[in-house]
Amino acid sequence: MSLKNLLLIAALLLCASTLTLADEVDDVVRSQMAKRQIPGLSLAVIRNGKVVKAANYGLSNIELNVPVNEETVFEIASNSKQFTAGGIMLLLQDGKLKIDDRMTMYLDGFPASFNGITIHHLLSHTSGVKDYIEDLHLNRSENYTDQELIKSVAEGGLNFSPGEDASYSTTGYLLLGMIIQKVTGKPYGEFLKERIFEPLGMRRTRVISLPEIIPNRASGYLLEGGVLRNGRFVAQTLRASADIGILTTALDQVIWDEALGSEKIFKASIIETMFTPARLNNGTAAYNDWNGHFGYGWFIDDYRGHVEINHGGTFITGFHANISRFVNNGLTIIILTNRVLSDPSLIGYTIAGMYDPALRPPHMLEERPDTNPQRSQMLRQFLSDAALGNEDSKHMTNGFRSRLSDDQRSDLATLLKELESFTYISCKNVKGTGVVRIGSPIDNLCDYKIRAGRETHYVTFYLNARDQVADIWTYEYDQIR
Repeated sequence: MSLKNLLLIAALLLCASTLTLADEVDDVVRSQMAKRQIPGLSLAVIRNGKVVKAANYGLSNIELNVPVNEETVFEIASNSKQFTAGGIMLLLQDGKLKIDDRMTMYLDGFPASFNGITIHHLLSHTSGVKDYIEDLHLNRSENYTDQELIKSVAEGGLNFSPGEDASYSTTGYLLLGMIIQKVTGKPYGEFLKERIFEPLGMRRTRVISLPEIIPNRASGYLLEGGVLRNGRFVAQTLRASADIGILTTALDQVIWDEALGSEKIFKASIIETMFTPARLNNGTAAYNDWNGHFGYGWFIDDYRGHVEINHGGTFITGFHANISRFVNNGLTIIILTNRVLSDPSLIGYTIAGMYDPALRPPHMLEERPDTNPQRSQMLRQFLSDAALGNEDSKHMTNGFRSRLSDDQRSDLATLLKELESFTYISCKNVKGTGVVRIGSPIDNLCDYKIRAGRETHYVTFYLNARDQVADIWTYEYDQIR
């Protein structure tokens, strides 16, 4: 057989394999949409700089029976922060501001206790400024002027001194949008349009406007008692603010992903700064259990021993979006949905594992013989100790013990009460790869399948060199009907 024919056969086999994988991805997405009651979803998979899968599923509007297509624009909620951070970094690149400039150089109306807050603190969630949703409980059905918002933030005080701790605060990005306007003399959305969206060709991406007619705008939904309802109303001021205010499509996010891997608008040094975990005043990384390490507009962490740069966003208006960039694996997964709390990141991890076996989450792994049953017994005891709040347990690190909340203990107690089986899947050695959890270097990631009541949970235990648990990560992929 000639070389030409061999190459043709190889190309046909590769094409067939790619088509089969694409069909399998469709099956996973549709199955998860049905289980999670997601009306509509838009997906893009980028591998080594090329789009290998772009697909749209379900409905953008249930009442009018309008299907999702590549032009459908979704609210991306807190994913908007990556663009606001990008706007600030462009002003830094232009020499219009400095990262260590005090916030009060640009915004008036704050007490002396806020004087130490810098732009760096706002970008990295280390400012101590209270979250206007979780802490200040602003009435989101009302419109506010910038000064009214500043007054509420100022009167709320700080959760901690700037740089002393890290806590996710959407307020910081609200304020960064005001700083962009102060420096440029333009609303933050207009500045982003001129400097990011139009230069990159992101023609469908824009700031939310309630009064305007926006073609192909998806409707948002939420679940109440297992029934889909329309998303909550949020007034224009906060709906379009710099922390949550962007509408976009999956394919426009593909363009954005490409820009983050090149120097189309950002210098390489600026991109590196955005993706470097920030540091607290004491030199430790800015980190919390829920989000991981804080960069500028992004979370930087490991996923099963692999670097993941990601951000999710969900909001009561009825949307949930996620972008996960596995930079060393050359893989990006973008998922936009129109149902609040739809967990697109979990769907994305399954898809990532389909394209790269090294990224397979626990539910995709084959169960192996347990070569260390003593460790498994220890982890089973750990669950009991954690649920009971056993302060003397030798099976967990001090860092994990200090972060274990009452809600987590309650969840573990419920799990143990309904426990039917605790099954070993596999352990992966990640020693020396830089995986750290709550201050402890991690040697092993051990995966188990737990049957409890009507649910199957997949749990990853992060173990240090002494086989102590430094963290756990629970996946709830399978709902047993």
